[in-house]
Amino acid sequence: MTVYAAPDDPEQIEGYGRLGVERLLFYVPTMPERETLEYLDGLAEVAARYR
Repeated sequence: MTVYAAPDDPEQIEGYGRLGVERLLFYVPTMPERETLEYLDGLAEVAARYR
């Protein structure tokens, strides 16, 4: 199962895992490049916890 536009909240991510979700797709809003890169860095840190 896949969840689209999942929040980057660790508590919610763990809840999805308990429900059997195998893949989360994070929503990335349209922002200027620098802000987008910073946002992606934050998402990468969150995602790394669950690899």
